[in-house]
Amino acid sequence: MDCDLIEDTLKELEEYSIPDEEKDKFNALCEKAKNFDYEGILEILGRK
Repeated sequence: MDCDLIEDTLKELEEYSIPDEEKDKFNALCEKAKNFDYEGILEILGRK
């Protein structure tokens, strides 16, 4: 897993207006990334 790339991507996404219905998902992704939980990220994205 490329932690730096994930972190950079999430920081870039923070600059955008995230729709209210997606904010919980985005916050959960940030939390999983902070904890280096790649499997959790995939689950949130529906890729597992």
